[in-house]
Amino acid sequence: MTIVSSHLVASLNISQFDVFAQEINNMHGSWTARPLSEETILEILKSLSGHFDITEEEELSTLNHRSAHFQDIPEFFDARENWPQCRDIIGTITRQGSCGSCWAHTSARVISDRICIESKGATKVNVSVEDLLTCCNKCAFQGNGCIGGKIGKVYEYWMTDGVVTGSPDSENAGCKPLTSVFTKVAPACQEECTNSQYEKDYDEDKHYGQLHYQVKQKDVRQIQIEIMRHGPVNARMDVMEDLPLYVEGVYRYSRGKLVNPHGVRILGWGVENGTSYWLVANSWGTEFGLNGFLKIVKGENHLKIESAIQAGRVNGKLSAREFLITATGGVEGVSSLLLLYFVVLMVVVFT
Repeated sequence: MTIVSSHLVASLNISQFDVFAQEINNMHGSWTARPLSEETILEILKSLSGHFDITEEEELSTLNHRSAHFQDIPEFFDARENWPQCRDIIGTITRQGSCGSCWAHTSARVISDRICIESKGATKVNVSVEDLLTCCNKCAFQGNGCIGGKIGKVYEYWMTDGVVTGSPDSENAGCKPLTSVFTKVAPACQEECTNSQYEKDYDEDKHYGQLHYQVKQKDVRQIQIEIMRHGPVNARMDVMEDLPLYVEGVYRYSRGKLVNPHGVRILGWGVENGTSYWLVANSWGTEFGLNGFLKIVKGENHLKIESAIQAGRVNGKLSAREFLITATGGVEGVSSLLLLYFVVLMVVVFT
């Protein structure tokens, strides 16, 4: 468990960010910075003054894609372009405000993306961040989703309880629209639709998943294949003080202290001026970066961006090109003959 106190935010000298931006731009590196308003910087940093569980991956099954398909990985990939029928869903950027709810925002977006992708565009919904924040008791840290939460528990909740629809912004849409933005205390759970104009009731509006897993840690090709086949994934990265200054280019840490781990969504990758990057969707609104998106160095586990990849699916059936290794070491989704081959291969590799 990583805990960052709000005292860190209170102790920051806002004027130092102007200095950071000037120093970064004078370096003529891979990315460009710009000074932000004091209000914007404080909103971003307050959203990071929370708690983020980084131990839950040990309990998850790990999905593996067979290496025979690695040659299919292109140099550039963008989930919005690959699934044009879901472009509006995948391209949505949310704003968490001063509520420390990145875990809920990114998970809601990944689930929404994958519902659309698996249905080939037939089912377009925005999963409710508000429902996750207020009603997933195991998700929220100390019962308050605005001071942090657990991404893994979101997927469990999706599979067991189901999640209703909402709106990714202040629009009054779906069963439970977003209201928890400029707050540090999430509202109490209401097991009913808070949008009086919505036609379905709470239980009728539930959406469910059947599978939750992590992708092999620090394995770039496994992450890429997962995104290519099934859509965007949840990721975690360390946020440094210079990240709120990012405007364009490929971000690489340059200035400042660690603020906190932060949940983001990876939807693609590419190369810019010789530097490989991940295409990342943030939850700091469209004012941040590339209209809410970020390019960050790929292939170096930079700021731990490749160390905690999670995802889920509506349909729990595995294809013949993938298998799960459970937390206890068991293997699912592979025939006995292939399992024997896998075991023999591991023995050869490690002896």
